[in-house]
Amino acid sequence: MANARHSSHFFVTNDNVKLHYLDIGEGQPIMMLPSWTLSTDIYQHQIITLSKKYRVIALDMRGHGLSEKVDYGYKIYRLAHDLYECLNHLNIQGATLLGHAVGASIILCYWELFGAEHIKKLILLDRAATPISNPNWSKEDIIHFGATSDTSTVSTLCHQIANGEGKNISKSCLIVCYQKVSQTEINNTF
Repeated sequence: MANARHSSHFFVTNDNVKLHYLDIGEGQPIMMLPSWTLSTDIYQHQIITLSKKYRVIALDMRGHGLSEKVDYGYKIYRLAHDLYECLNHLNIQGATLLGHAVGASIILCYWELFGAEHIKKLILLDRAATPISNPNWSKEDIIHFGATSDTSTVSTLCHQIANGEGKNISKSCLIVCYQKVSQTEINNTF
């Protein structure tokens, strides 16, 4: 996302945390919040498309992406306040708020704390209701229900963790979640 580097910005919250956000395009504002452990990078394809018609702002939560890593302020209500502060910082009115999983929870908490201030529309995305497929399901059923794993994969992962590989698997997951690394580095870590 070459354009994103030129649209990368920071602001400081009232509890002194430097948060990163992308601000790309013009028009009706869409504020995007990724889920826990994810950064604004998760929305790279959507940002490219949507920014042709809308002003797209994507916020890295504290401790995520390019935002400052601190040891405080990770409760949903604080993250909702960070969102509020970002919208105030940018003087945004009438935004469409889009949140994925924990991002959706943050938006719901924002609504509880601040009401409709700054908001025109909400888009709440969450994970599949059935993350593990039933072995008797057809391929069509798996797609329909949105299952992302099967019992064999989950069983293998649990077995690896229980048999001493847990430290390496946890380390790999943390690297993937919190550092920018190449696919080659990820493959070499696993």
